[in-house]
Amino acid sequence: MARKKLIFSVSDSEIFDAYMSAPIHFSENALLEEGRRRSIIYSKYENAEALARKLSRQVFGYRELQPIEQYFSQLGRGAKTSSIKIDTPVQVDELRSVIEELATSPERTEDITSYVDGVDIVVNAAYTETDFSKNRLRQRQQKEAKVRFEIAVDSVTVTSPATSKGRDLVKAVINRLEERRKAVLNVEEVDLSGIRDSFLRTLFFTKLCSGLPNATLNDVVRVKLQSTNKGTSDGDEADEEDEEEDINLDIGVTKTEEVVAGVLRAAALNGQDLFGTSVFQELREKGFYLTSVTWRSRLQEPGNPIVEFNADFEDSENCRMFTYTANTWKIRRTTGEYNESFTSIPADKKADLLKMLHRFALSTMHEVAKEQASSSQSPAKANGGDSEPN
Repeated sequence: MARKKLIFSVSDSEIFDAYMSAPIHFSENALLEEGRRRSIIYSKYENAEALARKLSRQVFGYRELQPIEQYFSQLGRGAKTSSIKIDTPVQVDELRSVIEELATSPERTEDITSYVDGVDIVVNAAYTETDFSKNRLRQRQQKEAKVRFEIAVDSVTVTSPATSKGRDLVKAVINRLEERRKAVLNVEEVDLSGIRDSFLRTLFFTKLCSGLPNATLNDVVRVKLQSTNKGTSDGDEADEEDEEEDINLDIGVTKTEEVVAGVLRAAALNGQDLFGTSVFQELREKGFYLTSVTWRSRLQEPGNPIVEFNADFEDSENCRMFTYTANTWKIRRTTGEYNESFTSIPADKKADLLKMLHRFALSTMHEVAKEQASSSQSPAKANGGDSEPN
């Protein structure tokens, strides 16, 4: 007799774990409301754990499980963005033909669709992601990777989620274009792997957050640091202790990243010599450089909204795989005062901000590369100087 395939099952403990893993969303009020929908009256004096345990023992069908699954499927939709620029003319018909081939390819497991949005082509790949390290109710999540091809006269800018699926989809399209043309496309992306100097790597981020076009730096919230000496220890306890001491640059400072964020903000806003400060001098001597910056800029437009940006390298050691976000902003009330909290940026405005940030990141990368070239050609600069890389 043929064995029936088990489609889906879930236990009481798995539903309980799902409720307890998101206490803000599945709050006491939310769980009480779920009880009312089931025509059950629970005491308002019971805590969330007791309510979650009692609810998890009820009968759950598809309709009852759907709200839980939908919530967890929405997590991570504010993913970071990644972009590349193809410095080669590509015709719309050629690109659409390649995408259609990809969508019908038996090698692809996603449900790939595409449509034209103005002068852009948008490709959407719907897929199921499985993570066995999570609660079984959360292991399978329905996700999508939306890739936009912005076609210009002499180039194509490709924007995708900074996920493995997004990058894989972009790579698949580029590979098919190269196969058709029997030539390698010239692809440009924000990448500092060829710049090893810690000074110049930090300079990239300071220019990025302080010089964003049509915006004024308001605050630097967080930074992340990386040492050029990472991985040079032999792995013994003494070396590990030395590495920990390298992080604490000043006596009594336990959160160096917060200190660096404060110094960066002060230098940018007050016009100080950032690299002349004691904190950055110590960073430079120890081989540290910035790999991630989260900052807030006030846009020079009606209302002057304050936008929170982030830019970083996923591969922090080599400064590769550049990602960026602009998810939230703080806008003014009708009285002219700013709201107390940050809210989501409308999709159209967010798209414009991300385009601006990517273009500026590319131009900033070129500026830093020019500084590296000029410093390597100048013996005087290469041998030292307070404001030039060693």
